[in-house]
Amino acid sequence: MTRTRLGFEITFVGSNDAAAQQAGMSKFYVYLLVFVVGGAFAAMGGISEIAGAQGRYRAGFEPGYGFTAIPIALLGRNSALKVLLAGLFFAVLFVGGSSMEVAFGVPAALVEIIQALVILFLITAEFFKSYRVGIDVKRGPAETPAQPQRGDD
Repeated sequence: MTRTRLGFEITFVGSNDAAAQQAGMSKFYVYLLVFVVGGAFAAMGGISEIAGAQGRYRAGFEPGYGFTAIPIALLGRNSALKVLLAGLFFAVLFVGGSSMEVAFGVPAALVEIIQALVILFLITAEFFKSYRVGIDVKRGPAETPAQPQRGDD
């Protein structure tokens, strides 16, 4: 994604489709390609889940992968390797949480609480980074004037 023309076009169209169209990139082609590739990945995941793990499709099958994908994507910060590591972290968290629930009687909601804390800490860190809120050692806690960092006017 970072070293090919197609990856640049996908990133550019995702950031600002009007500017990409002005630069001569086909917005329709990029959107169509991303939707098809994303659908293919979702189909592979669904097939492997139904055919591999379950063996059959059940009514009420809803493992909640969509909600889990949000903190994984936030923790991954737009890098495929970081998303892979974040996914591994959450897999260990869920499997370890189920094992702790069975072995030690720890409540099942503990995993969801940790997941919510990860989201909260990531959003808080992004806030502090965006608005440069910090502690002045000489004067104590103070907030510097909010200055946009990313071209937000």
